[in-house]
Amino acid sequence: MKPLLAALLPAFLLLASPCSAAQDADPSAAASTDPISVPSASPGDDIEDDSVNKEGDGSQDGAEGELDIERVLFEGPPSISQRLEEEGSGRDNRFALVAHRPSYLIPLSYNFQADDTSFAASGYDASIDSLEMAFQISLKVPMWNEPLGDDTQLSFGYTQRAWWQAYNSEVSRPFRETNHEPEVMLDVINDFEILGFTNRVIRFGINHQSNGRAEPFSRSWNRLYTEFLLERGRFAISFKPWVRIPERAEDDDNPDIDEYMGHFELRLGWRNGDNNFTLMLRNHTESKGAHGAAELTYSYALSPKARGYVQIFNGYGESLIDYNRSVTRLGIGIQLTDWL
Repeated sequence: MKPLLAALLPAFLLLASPCSAAQDADPSAAASTDPISVPSASPGDDIEDDSVNKEGDGSQDGAEGELDIERVLFEGPPSISQRLEEEGSGRDNRFALVAHRPSYLIPLSYNFQADDTSFAASGYDASIDSLEMAFQISLKVPMWNEPLGDDTQLSFGYTQRAWWQAYNSEVSRPFRETNHEPEVMLDVINDFEILGFTNRVIRFGINHQSNGRAEPFSRSWNRLYTEFLLERGRFAISFKPWVRIPERAEDDDNPDIDEYMGHFELRLGWRNGDNNFTLMLRNHTESKGAHGAAELTYSYALSPKARGYVQIFNGYGESLIDYNRSVTRLGIGIQLTDWL
């Protein structure tokens, strides 16, 4: 992990500690607030375990500590299952749009490695501001329920991400870059068990991503991907490998984009009460590639519809226009929807 992420990760984890302590004190009460309950040990079993520990010579302290760590990391309402249940409630409503990826507004987004190259080449007679606004809107629409039998769904998704030089009054506050990402997805709901995790969804998709600009600033690529969504209580994993759809050399705006965006994305998510943490890791698997990326996010519920949001990104491929430039960015804002 990059130094900035490594330095700030402990501070993020400390933000969740009060909630962790509350849940440790009464895990059954915390779980009962969610629609999906988790079985817990009977009171009699708890009393018997306590008496054994009190009478012992302390040899079980280590084992008890390990169990506590496991409970803190994993015990709790299944995060992905709960989201699937909530999404399903609006599946048959033709007026409903469903959240896809996170949607957020970051009014304070600071780029520690701002680069004027593409900005100046676009004709702006001013330097790029390191401080800008960023936002993402991501929605999906279920188009066909059970196209291949039970527990399958075909959906259309669209994600738009923008970087806005809102504080750059020298050049009329332009949108520096906007990325568009439509996709078609086939979800297969399942309950396959592997290494203690449940694979809740296997998603097959075709994806187009572009910045909608003319040459020489046009950037785009198309991919086929498979995504595996696994859960173990409050802990979730997304593993998403992809294959780029080849283009003719004369039509390829960015022939080396694979070297910077890689061939897969791994995302870890952990929900602790009102605290959500995610870590995204992306890397190029070939020996010549050292063009990875990492993104750490933290969000906290402010209301039923809004969450405080902190985002840290370091690496390549944050935006299409800068896919081959390393970026380190810290953002603070409001999140409307999260992964979990």
